[in-house]
Amino acid sequence: MNSFDAKAADWDKEARRVALAKAVASAIRRDIPLSKNFRACEYGCGTGLLSFCLKDDIGEILLADNSSGMLDVLNQKIKDHAVDNMKTLMLDLSTHEGPEAAFDLIYLQMALHHIPDTGDVLLKFRRMLKPGGFLAIADLDSEDGSFHHGDFNGHNGFDREALSNLLKESGYADVKIEELCPFTKLNAHDVEQTYSIFFSSARAV
Repeated sequence: MNSFDAKAADWDKEARRVALAKAVASAIRRDIPLSKNFRACEYGCGTGLLSFCLKDDIGEILLADNSSGMLDVLNQKIKDHAVDNMKTLMLDLSTHEGPEAAFDLIYLQMALHHIPDTGDVLLKFRRMLKPGGFLAIADLDSEDGSFHHGDFNGHNGFDREALSNLLKESGYADVKIEELCPFTKLNAHDVEQTYSIFFSSARAV
C-alpha cells in the first residue's frame, strides 16, 4: 500500500495545501503562456488540487500519480464537478517511461523531493515534452530533514543552484528558480515550523 493512500480522503481538508496550490497556479500563469491548445501533465498529482486551479487555462490535462488512493479521490472529484478535460493515470516514472513528446507542459508540486533519482526523472520529463515545451516545479528549498515524519528516502529539499545546473544538464533552457512562498506545518518533532518553497520554470530544448 502506498503511504499516501491512507491520507487521500482528508488531503484537501488542510487549508495550507489549498493555499499552496493557488500560489503555484498563479506562478505558472505568470511564467508560462498557457493555452487552450496545451496538452499538460501533472505528475505526482495527488488529489489534483493544483490542476483544478488550472483546468480552465489548459485544453487537456493528464493527472498521473502512483497512489491509487489519491487517484480514487481525484476521479470522484472529476465526476462530481463534471470536468471534461482531465484524465488520470497510474504512473511511477521510477520504474516506467512516460509517453514521448506528448505534452506542452509538465508541472509538479511538492513531488520532486519524493523521487530518489532526480536526474533520471528530469530526463524522462524532457522526453515527454514536445520541443519547446515547459516544465514547472514547486518544491522545498534545502531543509534540515525535519519536514517528513517517519521513514523517508527522498530529498531534504533542493539547493537551487544545484537544481538549476541539473536542469540545464538534462536538456532545459531558460531555467528560472525563485522563492515562491513559506509553508508552515508540524515538523518531525510535532513542532510548528516554516519551510521555504521555490518555483522553477524551464523550457525543453
